[in-house]
Amino acid sequence: MSRGLTIGVKVFMLVLGLYFFFLGLAAAKGFLAPLILALVLALVVLPATRKLEQIIHHRGISSMLGTLLIFIFSLAFLVLCSMQVQSFFNEWAVIKQAMAPEIESFKSFLFEHTPLFLSKPWFVVPAMGK
Repeated sequence: MSRGLTIGVKVFMLVLGLYFFFLGLAAAKGFLAPLILALVLALVVLPATRKLEQIIHHRGISSMLGTLLIFIFSLAFLVLCSMQVQSFFNEWAVIKQAMAPEIESFKSFLFEHTPLFLSKPWFVVPAMGK
């Protein structure tokens, strides 16, 4: 085989391999996402557990405290997110009332500058040229 053909085959195999690699990653995301998250959290808490190990002089207790630290931060994050969602839903009536004029002006802009018609449902686009 010539040198150009060999390079072409190698590039083709590389592209094909990358395609199947990313296809496999997309299929395995349900398994890999928690695994990667656990790995990242473990790497985040590693310096703290090493410091605790120097202070306490017991590896098991320092690891348990590091795990407890991750758990507490996760709970705090969950509580913060739930409070934000609750605040958003408590203010929904005010947000809806404040956004009503903006939505109406956006709808009028769409009807004036696009081929949408108010008499038809808003998602129907007429055929061009008719």
